[in-house]
Amino acid sequence: MAPRGLSTYEAAMAAGGLESLTGTPTVISCAVHMARMPSRQALHDLITHHLVKFDTFASRPVNGKWVPVESLDVKQHLFFVEVRTEADLLAWMEAAMLKPLVNKQNGPWWEIHAVSTADGQAWLFFRVEHVCADGVGLSQVLSRVATMLDGSPLPAAAYAKRPKPEVNFCATACAAIKCAIKYAVLPFGVFDSDLPFSPPRSERTRGLNFRGPRRLLKVPPHSLETIKRIKEAAGGTTTVNDVVYAAFTYALRRYCLMREEKGTSAAKVGSSTRARVLVPVAFPRPADSPLVNDWTFVNSELPISETTPQAMLAKANKTFDELKQSPEAKVSQLAVAANANNPTCMFAMAAQQLFSRHSFVYSNVPGPTSRLKVAGEEVLEIWPIFPNLISQLLCVSYAGKMYMTIVLDASVVTEAEVLPNYYLEALRELAQSYGVKSAV
Repeated sequence: MAPRGLSTYEAAMAAGGLESLTGTPTVISCAVHMARMPSRQALHDLITHHLVKFDTFASRPVNGKWVPVESLDVKQHLFFVEVRTEADLLAWMEAAMLKPLVNKQNGPWWEIHAVSTADGQAWLFFRVEHVCADGVGLSQVLSRVATMLDGSPLPAAAYAKRPKPEVNFCATACAAIKCAIKYAVLPFGVFDSDLPFSPPRSERTRGLNFRGPRRLLKVPPHSLETIKRIKEAAGGTTTVNDVVYAAFTYALRRYCLMREEKGTSAAKVGSSTRARVLVPVAFPRPADSPLVNDWTFVNSELPISETTPQAMLAKANKTFDELKQSPEAKVSQLAVAANANNPTCMFAMAAQQLFSRHSFVYSNVPGPTSRLKVAGEEVLEIWPIFPNLISQLLCVSYAGKMYMTIVLDASVVTEAEVLPNYYLEALRELAQSYGVKSAV
């Protein structure tokens, strides 16, 4: 079979323009907490019998195609690490998430680190270049390499969206034109307000570069069922995503007010504060589709000027409802594809300017609902990690719990350890206000 071609967007990603221009890492990491460390043979089999069945895991991008690697050397992609304490483990992850892949020049663009701690914890730290797959694609990988606890296979991970209601053609055309104008000027438009979780505007107007260490914060795992009950109690079209988005917005507001009260930030949150996020939106695909990057960024307001999590939830629901009913995601995808046809340096500059004007990246990917085994051992936790050019929140649900990581610029964001608790407090306040018994 002839090597599969990359999309125009994937080819631009593979060229590494943003990484070359700004120094931003392009490797997605995922820390998987295991009940026990799988044997070396089980990990070897995981790679040779499962991972390399996907063409992007058995190949490397060359001249716009996924060209198979003739002889895969597992030792160049599987590493064993030992650390002493949980604090050492977090420090190791903070350092590892920023590093380039060890064997990117010769082998496929992924690697696995088997990390053990002195007190018996076992972690698999998966790292893969973003061009190999988007978040939905990586969920497809998990559904093929993992099993149920009894060893039976998982259902295939298809991804579909609810059908949209019928809309007026003229109204849709007008909305599409409006969205096209929005995304054409977005990388050249206004900047977000100065806030203590973003670099100062003086730096952003020059175009951000990836600098300094990144801090990795893990929000304690919390009940997905409580979030669903809040969603149901709020009624209407409220979603799990709306609830998480609102609670996190409230955490950011609390953080800004705390820094203001302590005099460690001159930025003030008010009715005129402009704060926006970039939200990755993936497009539907069948379960047997090859691994692709079929997604785009949409621009969303962060309702940080609202004073209560309830008001933020209402605003988040309205924002995402309007987005779902509009052609915005498809228009954004077309804009990205058009930009990908430009020379690599121009593609990277547009991305740099887009990120520089926003405050956060917010991503939420539904994960497996049941407990799983990987390489014959039970998976306890799944932590997605991505150090972006700007601060990033990543969420993945697994077996009834929500796992969230926040990656921040440590040279800009100080006293950030309060953010996870602020987020959980917002969930508890939402639960109380809607009469929901909280397990958070």
